[in-house]
Amino acid sequence: MLILGIESSCDETSVAIVRDGREVLSNIILSQADIHAKYGGVVPEIASRAHTEAIYSLCEDAIKQLPPSLRDTPLKEGGYEDITVIETNIDDCSSEILAYTMGKLLENGANDVFFTPIYMKKNRPAVKLTVLCKHDLTDKLAKIIFAETTTIGLRIREEKRICLERRAEIIKTAYGDLEVKEIELNGEKRIVPEYESAKKLAENSGVALYKIYESVKN
Repeated sequence: MLILGIESSCDETSVAIVRDGREVLSNIILSQADIHAKYGGVVPEIASRAHTEAIYSLCEDAIKQLPPSLRDTPLKEGGYEDITVIETNIDDCSSEILAYTMGKLLENGANDVFFTPIYMKKNRPAVKLTVLCKHDLTDKLAKIIFAETTTIGLRIREEKRICLERRAEIIKTAYGDLEVKEIELNGEKRIVPEYESAKKLAENSGVALYKIYESVKN
């Protein structure tokens, strides 16, 4: 496969570079179109739309050279996926309310919710609430944040994340059946216990929680 005139093998790294490059260039082209539409200005020659589209076309040609099985195959490690990030800074809301809001967001489909300690204006200790979710849940989760907290504004952006291949399994241990995640990277597998399942086993068997975790290693 030729990438910008350089011979490259059809391995996963080459495929990822070309596909990711194509997507980045596509976003640049759209951004350049927005600049022209909004300001009527001229994008610098080094990043002109014509040059960007030419390189994009090269990426397209490189992808067409791939075997059909590789053209749209995700990385074995799980590949990239889109994620929406919702953030807000809060300095006038109680910890009880924030904890309740976190639970409600997770119950309504958020992938993750976390707080970061920060300082706001006038040196007020505060927290930054961050929510990760699928794009189609943005409005729903934003309404929950507005309804449950004191914030009056949210920052929302789209990002990409890369995730390892993983699947849910149930394994047998000396203390009973345990729910785990099986994660794979470069052909190597590791098993991570699901906390709630491990906690339940520890309570039911009367052993320390760390022993449940250690039973997975044995």
